[in-house]
Amino acid sequence: MRSFSVGDTSILHLALQGHSIYAVKMGSGCVQTSVSAQALLAKQKCDLAISIGPVGDIKGTLDPQSWYLVNKVVSWQRGSHGDTGFVAHREATQNLTLGLAEPKVQEPYANLPKLSVASGEVFVASDSFRGDLASQSKCDAVDMNLFGLLAVLNSHKVVGIHLRLPSDKADSKAGEDFRKFTENYEGEGGRLVAQIIRALPEDKTSPNAHKALRNLFNEPAKDQVLPEVPQAGKERDVPAKPDDSEFQRGR
Repeated sequence: MRSFSVGDTSILHLALQGHSIYAVKMGSGCVQTSVSAQALLAKQKCDLAISIGPVGDIKGTLDPQSWYLVNKVVSWQRGSHGDTGFVAHREATQNLTLGLAEPKVQEPYANLPKLSVASGEVFVASDSFRGDLASQSKCDAVDMNLFGLLAVLNSHKVVGIHLRLPSDKADSKAGEDFRKFTENYEGEGGRLVAQIIRALPEDKTSPNAHKALRNLFNEPAKDQVLPEVPQAGKERDVPAKPDDSEFQRGR
């Protein structure tokens, strides 16, 4: 595992079964989420984005123990206010696909219950407004990340898989419930992401996809004598040894 920064955004670089993985926290709010996503995609080309995060249940119908696959996102603040009320922008609603087309890749998540999410910049914690938002957006849940994330992914033509877990009901107790949720969260989303990555087709361009190169990069046995680095060699020419050394939500 290695890390690097782009501006104020910290990015982790990991590997799993020959795939390079870049992990970044979305942050709190759609604006911060878009900043984080843009920092990564401006620096590194990615073939697939997988996002995990919490949502507030605005209809009271979600199972707090179940992960959901997002299939629709409504930017509920995108539009105009006039004398007749709020009118949503024609592009405020986005219908999402299942991500990659290969059935094997879809196995870990394709059968998850589907979820529609109203996404905006406001933490909803109101008994009355949650009902108004559900009626206005026709959505099951609310979050503060997806609209900003999708704007960047669409700009870079990157396919996304978006998984969400209910953390609260976006009511008057949402703040307290969300705090308890973060304290009890044990990384289940990361394990689900790992399942999806393991189901991806092997990356033939990765050194890990070739046995000879895997052996070359594996750490040598203790009794194996390595040749010294030529004096003309520079530190940057020698591969760095990885350090021995998930989840922030701002719904």
